[in-house]
Amino acid sequence: MKVYTINKRTIIKFILILCSLTYGFVVTLQVQLLFALDSGDIHAYVSFFEDINMANPANAYALIGDGLFRLGVTFVGSYFNVKPLTVLIGIAFTISSIIYYIYLEKIRSEKYLIYIFPLLILTFVSPVVINIFASGIRSGIAFTILLIGIVYTKGIIKYIIFGFSGLIHLSMMPIIFMYILFYTFSKIKIKSKFVIPFFLLILAAISIVLAAKILNFNTTKVNSSSYYNLLILYLGTLIIFTNKNTINNIYGFISIGLILVYFIGVIIDLSFSRYIGNSILFYLFFLINRGGLKSIQTFTTGFIPFVVFSLSYTLVNF
Repeated sequence: MKVYTINKRTIIKFILILCSLTYGFVVTLQVQLLFALDSGDIHAYVSFFEDINMANPANAYALIGDGLFRLGVTFVGSYFNVKPLTVLIGIAFTISSIIYYIYLEKIRSEKYLIYIFPLLILTFVSPVVINIFASGIRSGIAFTILLIGIVYTKGIIKYIIFGFSGLIHLSMMPIIFMYILFYTFSKIKIKSKFVIPFFLLILAAISIVLAAKILNFNTTKVNSSSYYNLLILYLGTLIIFTNKNTINNIYGFISIGLILVYFIGVIIDLSFSRYIGNSILFYLFFLINRGGLKSIQTFTTGFIPFVVFSLSYTLVNF
């Protein structure tokens, strides 16, 4: 008679997968809610797929930026004989489960898990994060691929993955630019650990915003209220000042940079609100990667009001 034993590592991995799949299920509920309320990009995508003229597919997929994505959804829907909404729900479930698993898997120890788990939950249920997967599905795919490239790959493979993520959605290019910029700065001996890197990051953010304006990329007008901008200012203050070493870590550097892009965009009336959720996710990865217990506790305490007010703001604007 064979005796089968299951070690602790296997049990933990199973629990992580189960938690990740549970979060993926939560995201699918959000997708269906957004579709029912005709909110976000999901309804526009479904309408496109239902109305395309398959007799002239060249016209149907004339949009260069997301033509590959739309073609892929159409192919999968036809292959499995399911509706476009079902395909989009499946994609949202997959990418959200993968991202959640990456974060859980990278937590340093059981001790840190106890402290950071409340923040993990708060982060992934906040509207700006959950809508990365539930509303902006194409950018969610690109972000998932990009994060896998940053966390798990090295050398030329990393940059091939970066290029692929940027091809899927150009909004990943500023993140890739900041990644390269960080390691460029790290090769230069700078005595200042905050002021000079922060100033250089401001210049980088200005360059990104001006490039977007000149190239007419993602140039939608700002439609957020002053209340929402104050809420993001509060979030940005938390991200920048909770830990003085944030800017000296790759994930913290990108997080601060994306917040700066948002506010510089507000100044010249360009909306970069899509990056708020990305900024929060990168900051969470900084805390998982390098944050001390005090930083985790401080940010969690400060983040609770942000989640409460952002949920209230979302409900009011539905």
